[in-house]
Amino acid sequence: MEGSDPGDLLILWLNELVFLIQTRGRRLTALRIDSISDKKLEATLVGKPAPAGRDLAVEVKSATRSGKLVEKTKDGWSAKVVLDV
Repeated sequence: MEGSDPGDLLILWLNELVFLIQTRGRRLTALRIDSISDKKLEATLVGKPAPAGRDLAVEVKSATRSGKLVEKTKDGWSAKVVLDV
């Protein structure tokens, strides 16, 4: 996945996770970041079937852009995300 900057990349990636969860009816159980830069992220995801009777579509709809999303800190990176439910 590629974005124009770290904040854009974060939102695009989170929304891709929401899409995959909703369309495949699976719960994310493991995640491995294979490579990451300011504009590109590659990850491996593992999931399992969602519990029967669980409507995944009524959970998170999307991650939204709101203010400064990602910033470099002395300890690494910090991010704030607003989720639309």
